[in-house]
Amino acid sequence: MSHSVPGYSSTREYRVEAHRSARLKPGEIGSDAAWWMSMPAGSTLTGTMAMPDAVELLLMAVAAALLSGTEQAATQLRLALSAVEVHVHAALRTHGACPLTVDYDLTLESGEPETRLAQLHEELRQTSTVLQLISAGTLLNGRMHTRRD
Repeated sequence: MSHSVPGYSSTREYRVEAHRSARLKPGEIGSDAAWWMSMPAGSTLTGTMAMPDAVELLLMAVAAALLSGTEQAATQLRLALSAVEVHVHAALRTHGACPLTVDYDLTLESGEPETRLAQLHEELRQTSTVLQLISAGTLLNGRMHTRRD
């Protein structure tokens, strides 16, 4: 999808969603947890056999890194999570100082205190190799939200 953005001649937007759910006890890694990843209608993959383009692959990597990194950080911090949901959005601009902006919303379903979940998000941002690589070459913005189980 292309449209006008102030300061840029055109922008193409991408979205990827991912979800992982399981009743994990503190310190457990859920190998049997259910997970899914999807790209909404309008993506270049919808209804075709086309391979994902570079930005779509990048967003899938960010979503996967957020899911697995959250699970690993929860294990290290001994937190119980019921579900993790990730929404990743990118805007690719044809001109400008930083042509790619990646935003993510990380939703954690848990009964843990908000401060501990914020600690998990900070741990994830500091230890994820994928997120560090992405932030080195793009504008990476992330927000964490909580849902009580």
